[in-house]
Amino acid sequence: HLQRILETEKIDVLHSIYACPHSIWAYHTKFKNHIVTTYGSDMLVDYKNKPSFFKEPTKSIISSLLRLEIRKALNAAKFITSTSINQQNVIREFIKDEDKLSIIRTGVNCQEFLEIYNSAEKQYKETTIFSCRAMQPLYNIDVIIDGFVLLKQKMNNLPLKLVLINYCTGEDYYNSILQKIKTNNITEHVTILPNLSFQELVQEYKNSDIVIMVPKSDGSPVTGMETLLAQKPLIMGNVCYDKDLYSEKTVWKLDTVTPESVCDKILEILQLPKDVIEEKTTNGFNAVMQYGNLDVEIAKLETLYK
Repeated sequence: HLQRILETEKIDVLHSIYACPHSIWAYHTKFKNHIVTTYGSDMLVDYKNKPSFFKEPTKSIISSLLRLEIRKALNAAKFITSTSINQQNVIREFIKDEDKLSIIRTGVNCQEFLEIYNSAEKQYKETTIFSCRAMQPLYNIDVIIDGFVLLKQKMNNLPLKLVLINYCTGEDYYNSILQKIKTNNITEHVTILPNLSFQELVQEYKNSDIVIMVPKSDGSPVTGMETLLAQKPLIMGNVCYDKDLYSEKTVWKLDTVTPESVCDKILEILQLPKDVIEEKTTNGFNAVMQYGNLDVEIAKLETLYK
């Protein structure tokens, strides 16, 4: 089908979004002008995942074959763009021509974001912690809840709210999250929102006092860029993030992702002078305007197409 589309539509450039499996399909058409864009989920999770042959022989064989196909596809591609430096470090292990690598991030429509954000009003009276990532084990939502429970115990006199988003959620994990909230008797302090529109998401950044994301693996998250654009304190885990965006000058990082470290870092931020917080969040805002602006990233892609 893909071969037929390329021929009948007289395609000039074929662009695969995600290396796995889209670049593999494109590779087998032998189309010359092929660009691949990789993401954290395919190069840092799918590609790096190597099931044990002794425990899961079938999965192990399939995984090895997929990695081989990805290596062939990326070596044959004319250009490879990635949304984070960490992805490209993985690709450099098997690519022959490193000159075709470039960083082009998903980016944020900064103008649209700021227009919505600046016209919004904070809706919550409580001190609000916002977790803006998908409700999946990968994103350690359970650890964030446990950290919030510890925070409530230590700051019992401070009205607190935790806001989560229920999207891309597996039923078992979602039920375990609901049970954890109920068991810890924090139901009235936790709000679980459905999948949000862009405007609704921007409103939640406005509502928040601190944003937290501590996944097991990550690329260059757009939600992180949005948080920096909103100039809200951002807590991140110990994943290897791109330092031009997420460094000690722009975010608060955990050495280890535990409930205790989550609680302690929130406490630290709540007790910091306003000017210290503003210095870091201003640095973050400037970093996104320079390295995560959608208009700038689109211009880079346009250059490759030309």
